[in-house]
Amino acid sequence: MHTNGTKTIPYDGSQFLADPVDQADALNDALDSGSAAVVAIALRDIAKAHGMTEVAKKVGITRAGLYKALSGDGDPKLSTFVALLAALNIKLKAEPAKESPKRRAGAPITKVGRQRVTRSSVADGKPRKISIGKRGLSAKASDKKAA
Repeated sequence: MHTNGTKTIPYDGSQFLADPVDQADALNDALDSGSAAVVAIALRDIAKAHGMTEVAKKVGITRAGLYKALSGDGDPKLSTFVALLAALNIKLKAEPAKESPKRRAGAPITKVGRQRVTRSSVADGKPRKISIGKRGLSAKASDKKAA
């Protein structure tokens, strides 16, 4: 094979991820891709920017285990994923891909114990109670009138 004297080295994205804003942007782009492998590689690069050994200790797995979990073929457990986000000081926030027609934008949500009460723009005008329990989410109409 003929070479022209050019030496190539593997790309290491972690060298560009020292800033937390850059880390958040990289992870958001990876999440937008919809690919678990892309998300894992972005998390690996962010973890490398923090120091893999230190991050692995915080997560509670070995350094090799962290590399394996965050490889393109890796599939970390949800508990590992959550611990990794905490170790990297990253907060994820869920939002609907598009606005739900049943709830108007900016409708107030108030916490009531372990329940959330949200005012709905449904025709009956009754607020909905959304409960989070062992079996997941459940919603039912409240007897109270919406204000």
